[in-house]
Amino acid sequence: MYANALPEPRLAERARQAADKAIALAPGRPEGSHALGNFERLVNHDLPRAREQYAKALRLAPNAADILGSSAATEQGLGNIEEALEHAKQAERLDPRSVGAVRRVGVMLVQLRRYPEGIATLDRAIALAPSNVNAVEYRAMASLGQGDLAGARAVLRSAQKDIEPTALVAYVAEYNDLVWVLDEEQRALLLRLTPEAFDGDRAALE
Repeated sequence: MYANALPEPRLAERARQAADKAIALAPGRPEGSHALGNFERLVNHDLPRAREQYAKALRLAPNAADILGSSAATEQGLGNIEEALEHAKQAERLDPRSVGAVRRVGVMLVQLRRYPEGIATLDRAIALAPSNVNAVEYRAMASLGQGDLAGARAVLRSAQKDIEPTALVAYVAEYNDLVWVLDEEQRALLLRLTPEAFDGDRAALE
């Protein structure tokens, strides 16, 4: 909630307390270190400390797909792209029906400009969860990376079968600045939105 909505200090403190309590209650389990790693990555934005916590968690559970995914995101943020992609692919192999695991690999491939692989992977993620707006947006970005604006717009139009149009255009407008990819009807809808469509964050709307 802190990372993806309005960053309230109260939420940050609750996250830290919950992670510390998890470690205190079960020091031999991986979930506490995973939670503390998430706190360091998403709230403190301290990637080296997050990596340390994920490494502790992986020593306890080396085949935990969710921890491998978090570790992949951290390695990517640190610029260790090949290690990040390997962790992400390992998570996908361990849990091939996890939308998050498949989507993460697809996103990384797009960011590496490996567009055909990214399209194939993101298509699998969307097949698993047609309403996953992040997978849909990156699938559109993969088409853009190949110079295919019409294809990107087709992806976003098709997604409206499974994603409420208001939620779709608000997300596309807020993340990755892709307003220009929306078609005329979608842009008109966006201009009618109020701050409530952006969790009350007027800055996001403006």
